[in-house]
Amino acid sequence: MNSWTDKIKALGPGLLYAGAAIGVSHLVQSTQAGAKYGFLFVAVIVIVHAVKYPFFVLGPRFAQREGMHLAEGFAGLGRWALALLIALTLFTMFSLQAAVTVVTAGLAQLLTGWEAPAWLWSAMLLGLCLIILRFGDYNLLDRGMKVLMIILALSTAGAFVGSFFFDGQMSVTPLAFSWENTDDVSFLIGFLGWMPAPLEIALWHSLWTMAKQRQMGATEPITGDFDFKVGFYGAGILAILFLVLGANVLYGSGVELSQTAGGFAVQLVDLYTTTLGSWARPAILVAAFTTMFSTTLACLDATPRLMAACIGLWKGHEAMGENVGAKRSAVPGEGEALGTSEAPVGREALEGDRERSERRNYLLWTLILSLVAVFILRFFIENMAEMVRLATVAAFLAAPALAWLSIRVIRKNSSSNLWSIWELRLAYLGLIFFSVLALFYLTRLLV
Repeated sequence: MNSWTDKIKALGPGLLYAGAAIGVSHLVQSTQAGAKYGFLFVAVIVIVHAVKYPFFVLGPRFAQREGMHLAEGFAGLGRWALALLIALTLFTMFSLQAAVTVVTAGLAQLLTGWEAPAWLWSAMLLGLCLIILRFGDYNLLDRGMKVLMIILALSTAGAFVGSFFFDGQMSVTPLAFSWENTDDVSFLIGFLGWMPAPLEIALWHSLWTMAKQRQMGATEPITGDFDFKVGFYGAGILAILFLVLGANVLYGSGVELSQTAGGFAVQLVDLYTTTLGSWARPAILVAAFTTMFSTTLACLDATPRLMAACIGLWKGHEAMGENVGAKRSAVPGEGEALGTSEAPVGREALEGDRERSERRNYLLWTLILSLVAVFILRFFIENMAEMVRLATVAAFLAAPALAWLSIRVIRKNSSSNLWSIWELRLAYLGLIFFSVLALFYLTRLLV
């Protein structure tokens, strides 16, 4: 796949990556970072993209070169690694879904003018997502994301340019980041947790790559990092644009960003209309809503897809011992039975049974995730800021374990050349980076 036509045709998983990444971390966190600390966090965006790069690229690259998704690579380390992956996923998935959905709910309130409670809006939005995923599956995600990303990129680029012509008045001395300030440290940890996305997005990306591979057919393998780089660098550039937009318009203005989903939605859209003019308000509102809806949809697809795969792998461990993470050729072929004394089952039949089982588990987990997310927002945390803080900090605290598991996978599959030497060194640097900051943050909480 060398021609540009082939590369464009293969685009899909990288845009799903961008759709999942460009959401709360960009619209909320990057804007807030610019408003609170000016251009300081531009350096943070560059650093976190650098240390997360080898882990993010591992997802699609592993799927391309090994012919299986990254969760299977983790399972190949042993049952303990699969158990750890399941635990980490359960630790982050519910708060993640609740956080992205409540922000989307705030924009839906503004778009429709109906000020229903955020949890009720969240329930309706998740219901719509369930219908889309039940009947549309990967193909609808793939096609829709390309349109949504174009709308977002053009509107944000226009607002970014307009912000340099904004003539605001600084009424308050700008805040400076301090390592002694607990609020500053908490904001930094949360920012790193979801900028540009939580580390587990590598696992989601590998699953989307496998789905895209099935869509294109086995005769057209996806190769190279082009699709990934489009999503990765696109998300990074947009993060900087959002931060600069917040810095140019809000930094030092004395404006306090709202803690509620509806209030923040108003401020976000006003941020665009301030720089572009009131004529742009309807288009910006639609673009912001569709962006967050795409994130909600992508996340509701990703973590249940991962849980379904993990459950299938766990059952495979029970039936086949510790060799589940090997190449797909380890699936029993003709004349072999999978943990049964009945007649031999062919490989195609086994693959079909596994896919049907994973599909059932996927739909079940989308329902569980939706219900738990609404339950959290209804009875525990409806405040957007608190929900985002909980989800982003949880993602960062899970990062060291996921980074360590990824490095273990690389060492086990060293003959596949999944990372270059500089990517391997960068990964070790990232592991140290995540571990030290996580320990520092936990120590601060305990003191």
